[in-house]
Amino acid sequence: MNFKKYFEIAKELNFEDIEFKVVENKTLSIEVFHKKVEKYNVSENSTLYIRGIINGNMVSASTENFSNVIQLLKEMASDSLLIEDKVAQEIFEGSKKYSKFKTYNDALEKTSSSKKIDLCLLAEEKAFNYDKKIKEVSDVHYSEAVKSEKIINSKGLKLSYKTNYAYVYLDVVAKENQDTRTGGMYQLFNNLDDVNIDNIVNKACSDAINSLNGTPCDSKKYKVLFAPDVFASLLNKCLISISGDNVNKNRSLLKDKLNQVIASKKLTVIEDPHCKKYPYFYRSFDDEGVATSKKAIIDKGVLKTFLYNIEAAKSANTTSTGNGYGGSQIGVDTSFVYVKPSKKTVDDLLKSINNGIQITDVAGVHSGLNTISGDFSLQASGFRIENGKITTPVNLITIAGNLFDLLKNVVDVGNDSFLALNGTLTPSVVVKNVAVSGK
Repeated sequence: MNFKKYFEIAKELNFEDIEFKVVENKTLSIEVFHKKVEKYNVSENSTLYIRGIINGNMVSASTENFSNVIQLLKEMASDSLLIEDKVAQEIFEGSKKYSKFKTYNDALEKTSSSKKIDLCLLAEEKAFNYDKKIKEVSDVHYSEAVKSEKIINSKGLKLSYKTNYAYVYLDVVAKENQDTRTGGMYQLFNNLDDVNIDNIVNKACSDAINSLNGTPCDSKKYKVLFAPDVFASLLNKCLISISGDNVNKNRSLLKDKLNQVIASKKLTVIEDPHCKKYPYFYRSFDDEGVATSKKAIIDKGVLKTFLYNIEAAKSANTTSTGNGYGGSQIGVDTSFVYVKPSKKTVDDLLKSINNGIQITDVAGVHSGLNTISGDFSLQASGFRIENGKITTPVNLITIAGNLFDLLKNVVDVGNDSFLALNGTLTPSVVVKNVAVSGK
């Protein structure tokens, strides 16, 4: 693209500053069903995001048609005249230093499709052979993505990165008597040598089979062992309240809680965009070009920082934390977040629970949890814990309470961390006094 030309035209249109961001995505999706390839799809797309300051206003646009950039700039200049609320914003000139790390593994993309198909077929075969109670493999697929991003602006900023990742997902159906249950598992990676099909199959199939013939538990407050992926979904909702944008707009109960205790001292939550163990979540800079950094969000229960993009930081009289993410509209988000694990195994955690519940699945997190108040009521399922051991399955139950109270009631964390697709790494977590409604 002729960025020099576009900078000149933007100047003629009286843009004070202009920024272009090109994002290119390539995806591969493979699905197999009953030993046959049901779906094989490769897609590619490129999007140009433009942000500019003109007449004191920030205007933005995006297009996949790179031939109409000049017309788009003219429309942006015209649209700027319609903006009445002026908000202090800027195009960033760049940070003093950026970390560097190779995040793209070309071997993954160059590996033949037949090997990737074979992974799916192997997972399906092993699942069907796992146990006679497994009646169907409802979903087994391989998904791969390559993403590159380039930012260039009129202040001289030039940044780029390229990354890739893939995952294998398996979903099975178990049946016994008249009861039917499902179980799913996936693994995220950017090196095929790291894939462990046996682990994926064993977890998906055992979860489905062990959940058969569940019954509701008694309604009361329990000590609950949250499975890693379940706690991750709750933690992600908490992070919404730590967004500086929501704090500025009075949409967070944590507004006045900086450097105060908001959770159990057992809980430490860290954002580490520079974690080399998971290169597909590595980010040297955010989508505004601000250098990222490792930071404790919650340190032994104490809220240490809010997360800001440039606009939210200006409104709060502070600086960006490198958490500006988005296309033409930049919001506040995280890259890679993890809960600091302990040295305790799941068995160690179970020994501390005489009469409790292990929650392995929740439904309705998006609709059943109010991110402002923290109140939640969620359908759930899992297992009884009796005398320190997992016993019988439970279903048709509801857990209810307040997310911020739940964080304060964390009594222990494990060492069985699991990485979710959204970049959250969490272990099992024990929480006391969780209200469970059953029978």
